[in-house]
Amino acid sequence: MNTEYMRIRDKGPLFLVYPFDSDPALRTEVIQNRSVWQIKHILVK
Repeated sequence: MNTEYMRIRDKGPLFLVYPFDSDPALRTEVIQNRSVWQIKHILVK
């Protein structure tokens, strides 16, 4: 948002969504329960 801090409440900073429409194998309750809808922090080692 133009270098401004994006609060989680405001849908920031990033969403990660599985491609449910393109792969029927992802349309299970188990996979949907594992889905990440908002990412607050990513640690890369």
